[in-house]
Amino acid sequence: MSTQFVHGENISDILFDSGRKGIRVDWNKKTFKRLDNEDHKPYYPLINKLIVDFQDDRSQHSCYLDAKATPLGKTIPSNSYLLLEYNDGFVYIGETRNAREYFGIFPATHAKWFKCYADEYDEEFKATILDKVVYVFTSDDDFFQFNMETRSYKKIELFEEADDLSVEDIFLTSLHTEDDKIILIDRCTGKFYVYCIKQKKWFEKYNILNVNPNSNDSYEGVDKLIAFTSTFLPMKNIKPLFRRDFL
Repeated sequence: MSTQFVHGENISDILFDSGRKGIRVDWNKKTFKRLDNEDHKPYYPLINKLIVDFQDDRSQHSCYLDAKATPLGKTIPSNSYLLLEYNDGFVYIGETRNAREYFGIFPATHAKWFKCYADEYDEEFKATILDKVVYVFTSDDDFFQFNMETRSYKKIELFEEADDLSVEDIFLTSLHTEDDKIILIDRCTGKFYVYCIKQKKWFEKYNILNVNPNSNDSYEGVDKLIAFTSTFLPMKNIKPLFRRDFL
């Protein structure tokens, strides 16, 4: 299977871990290839680097994601980080290695951050952006929001079962705009939690069934979900799992 950026319409790329990993699926041949090994690294970080290289100069600010929005200063502390898409660019969210403090650089303007992303990517906290607010699930199992425009901080109370979660085993995601929901998924159990921003409440909505395709038992699961992300799929390859009767 080709691993070039341009390919046929029968192929979809499913990218995850902020573009560091991926799977290419050929819907006609019903085969797939991983894009996260030494021979076939995903092209996504390279595209991000090009976007940063050629984007117009933008004003930038940086601060700690705390109640005081403390300025970061000229020197970036030793950290691991996430790069999140936002407003035709990227936001840098870092976690300091010693004090476990969080900070943001809005927007990320150095292409070098994409070059070393594979080594500095952080598995120990998760973040997502909805409208102008970044939501962070920390390595200490706390959850907070930070408005990038007003620079205001707010801690959010988690649901009761959150104490049993391992941050390395969750997905945290949302739409980019025009929504009021943050989605958290435990990829080991398949449990699906939704935080409704307007209601300021958590709801356990679904339990994702992760089926083992190599088993004759249609309900036999596999160890964990690999990814929960959006991708482009040909309509002819999408088959409904149920039929709805309309009155």
